[in-house]
Amino acid sequence: FAQTQKEHLPPYVYMPFSGGPHICIGRNYALLIMKMLTVQILCNFEVNLRDPHEELVLQSQMVLKSLHGFNLMFRQRV
Repeated sequence: FAQTQKEHLPPYVYMPFSGGPHICIGRNYALLIMKMLTVQILCNFEVNLRDPHEELVLQSQMVLKSLHGFNLMFRQRV
C-alpha cells in the first residue's frame, strides 16, 4: 500500500491470514515461527534505543504504538 492511500483505508482492511471458514491453514505455523524468531533475537542480542535520550511518544490502542517510530540498536551477546 502506498503511504498516501493508507490514510483513506477503512479499519481492518488488512487481514494477513483472512478469517472465518477460509482462514489461512498456515496461520498458526506462521505465528509460531514469528514467536520463535523473536525469542532467538532477544536471547542472542541486547536491544536498546539508539538514542537513550530520545523521547518516546506512545499512543494507546489495542497495544502501545509509537507515534513517530524509533531506532533500535542490536548488540550481539557474548
